[in-house]
Amino acid sequence: MLCPHCNSPRHMLCAEGFRHKVAVNVNFAIFGADTGASKLLTALACGESNNLLGPGRTDAHVGAGGVIKPVRKDESILVVLPVYADLGLAEFGKTLLHSLLPNSLIETAGGVTARGADGLAFPGTFGSTMSVALPEQNGQRTTALLIGLGSRSDCERKGLCGLLGTSLDSALSGLYSHLVIALSDFTDTAVHGREIGSVSRCRLSLAIVEDDAQLVLSEMSLLVKPNQVAALCEGIDVAGPLCSHCNHPRTGTIKLKRPEPQQN
Repeated sequence: MLCPHCNSPRHMLCAEGFRHKVAVNVNFAIFGADTGASKLLTALACGESNNLLGPGRTDAHVGAGGVIKPVRKDESILVVLPVYADLGLAEFGKTLLHSLLPNSLIETAGGVTARGADGLAFPGTFGSTMSVALPEQNGQRTTALLIGLGSRSDCERKGLCGLLGTSLDSALSGLYSHLVIALSDFTDTAVHGREIGSVSRCRLSLAIVEDDAQLVLSEMSLLVKPNQVAALCEGIDVAGPLCSHCNHPRTGTIKLKRPEPQQN
């Protein structure tokens, strides 16, 4: 399949995770100066995106072990927003919450951030997490997950890897079918675009191979800026595990509320 952004035929998950097990669809969503954050999220909820990896939308796929169906059909969206201790919310997160939940924002010495149920400002320190219920998008349960990364100048590849690990863990534990990660807000750090793409592909591969992520998660959208696309495409093409001894880093843990089972 050709990438709609760079026409590469090589975008893939690792052989075991993508070819022989049920895959998760992956796409880029472009967030630019002329793109409204809430409008972009609504478009993703309606399925308006270009698929980069995966077999496309379907309720069941034939894998190595036969037909595998999701554990529970729950159309829901988890939006991950990086937050920095010295800068607060970055551009997409700040714009999204200002549009959907303006009363949740609070101005601090470090920048604009969200306030929790206790009224206190989310600190953005490394390992801090907080969930915020958003208005439903296209009738789908929607939650924002704020993940603290510490000082932006201290962010490195391990921090990015941990952000992705926590994002995937949270989506699976909360039974979210669509994971949206605002990588557009993971900019101006020591991590370059090619690394962002390769680490994203690697952590999703691990989640599929080790945790059967595809039983819950059907789609992962990477929100990126226009100038990130070329480097991210190069990174996704980097195949195989990136570290010989992976310790599966996380930036924090949080238990998200699961939806009530539907009664037949």
